[in-house]
Amino acid sequence: MANHRLISQSVSRRSLVRGSLAFVGGMSAAALVGCGGTKGAPSAAPGATADTGGGQAATKEEAAKRPFNYTVAASSAQPKRGGSVVVAVAADIGSMDVSKSGATGNLTPAGTTYETLLRRKMTTKDSELGGTPGAPSKDIEVGLAQSWEVTPDGLTYTFKLRPNAKWINVAPLNGRAFTAEDVVYSYQRYASTGIWQSNFDAMAKIEAVNPLTVKVTLKRPSPDFIVPLAEQNNPIQPKELVDNKTLDKVAIGTGPMILKEHVAGQAVRYVRNPDYWGPAPHLDGFEYRIIPDTAAQVAAFRAGQIIRAGARTPKDIKAIQESVPGSNVTQSLYTKSVFFTAFNMTQAKWKDERVRQAFSLALDRDTINATLYDGLSSTLPVMPWNHVLDKEPVAKDLGKWWRFDLAESKKLLQAAGQENLKFDWLYTNQYLTAQNEMILDQFRKAGFQVNARQIDYVQFNAQLAKAQYEDAIQAWDPHGTQADNYFKAQLQSGAASNLFYIKDPEIDTWSEQQSVELDPRKRREILRKIWDRMLDKMYRVEHTNSVNFTVWQPWIHGMQWIVGNDGLGPSVFGYNASQFMPDIWTSK
Repeated sequence: MANHRLISQSVSRRSLVRGSLAFVGGMSAAALVGCGGTKGAPSAAPGATADTGGGQAATKEEAAKRPFNYTVAASSAQPKRGGSVVVAVAADIGSMDVSKSGATGNLTPAGTTYETLLRRKMTTKDSELGGTPGAPSKDIEVGLAQSWEVTPDGLTYTFKLRPNAKWINVAPLNGRAFTAEDVVYSYQRYASTGIWQSNFDAMAKIEAVNPLTVKVTLKRPSPDFIVPLAEQNNPIQPKELVDNKTLDKVAIGTGPMILKEHVAGQAVRYVRNPDYWGPAPHLDGFEYRIIPDTAAQVAAFRAGQIIRAGARTPKDIKAIQESVPGSNVTQSLYTKSVFFTAFNMTQAKWKDERVRQAFSLALDRDTINATLYDGLSSTLPVMPWNHVLDKEPVAKDLGKWWRFDLAESKKLLQAAGQENLKFDWLYTNQYLTAQNEMILDQFRKAGFQVNARQIDYVQFNAQLAKAQYEDAIQAWDPHGTQADNYFKAQLQSGAASNLFYIKDPEIDTWSEQQSVELDPRKRREILRKIWDRMLDKMYRVEHTNSVNFTVWQPWIHGMQWIVGNDGLGPSVFGYNASQFMPDIWTSK
């Protein structure tokens, strides 16, 4: 194949942690971060100078917002076989059909047994967390494909599959061989149904050349096409479970863990897959236990029942560490906001940009940050800034509506004829109980007549995924690392991931232009146009990120972090869990 350029050759699973990347990019959040050592390598103490994402010493200002590192050094101890561990999660269990939702309650339990064609690199070093701007393939390694090639024109991808991969030995899959037809079926299904269709917009044809070779032909060059193939959004799911209509409730993958049972509101439990094609998992069993309450998580952590607990402030961390000596601490890195208010812009009041701008001016994000997060957090656009800027945005990058100004808010509402703005606000308190209370109080102080309706997590996610909200909703975005996810799939009129009623002809034009632009500099210029227009029109009003600190038991080891993710923070026991699960072990 002389006309092909080899992009990635076969490498072992253990080598996925290697590579040094210098750009400070986005890691992720709704699931928390962590890694362990034998006795726990020391994290940076509160107020200490931490390593920045680029491997440089942090400035005083940066260190003040980063009391702890994002990672903990890898353990040098010999892994131990056996045992079972429990991870507490806040989100209830959703559908195992990942085409239906991008929420943690869907992707996390499914992604612990399903695998992806490719994988994102993993690391235990802060300096390697960032992505590679303009070259997403450099952050990707092999997975169920043991190698891939792409032609110089960027239009044809050929994937060679692992000859020893097979489905878990549970009916109706019964341990059959994993083949190219499985990949073809999954990707054709994602391309035609569900919220990830835009990931395959550029795909003209996909075919099984033979049982171990998949060929994809694109309609046009797409610098982002390969990225979703390495992410939890698009694992390979079997045709058999679609045909027998059990994909919502059953998960049978090719991965290292077998899903044994899941009980809504309680737990998801797994056991080791003895026939796994890759390195044999160290653990005998694994469980996600649903514990939404932070205090209950901390109590379970102190009792040694779970391997991690969340904490809000360094003071909280100190109290936990005093009761669990040797525990490690990490904090999450953000390049975006996760939560925001979205509007049903088929309604007349939300069509008027002055009303949306007034809504933004009525939110006092700085007070929320100071009150709830000791000033350690930030509010950012949902579009990860590392796609557009070289460093975290400041006021001039965020436009004139990204501030608190009640007087100006009232003027805009008066000009729009909405002095007594009245609306329904749909939300779930799954992650932001205290912040939502403050937001609702600020709404009242602004004179808004808001009817806040809290619904349970599963129902909320189902309505959001189908854009079935009548007024306003506290939304989260469908996760995905590639620029196309944030600057096209979520914003383009009629796109499956545009759950936010955004319909803007200029953004539609720019989103298409950036999607096929292979020059990184030119592409960034187009992305900046989209960024500026979104912040001017205020199609979404972002909320303040929570500050995620995680305290880890000293006896949990083998964890790694995802390189170049989207500013959310997931690593171990979050998304893409199947790729690092074999390395997890306990010395307890």
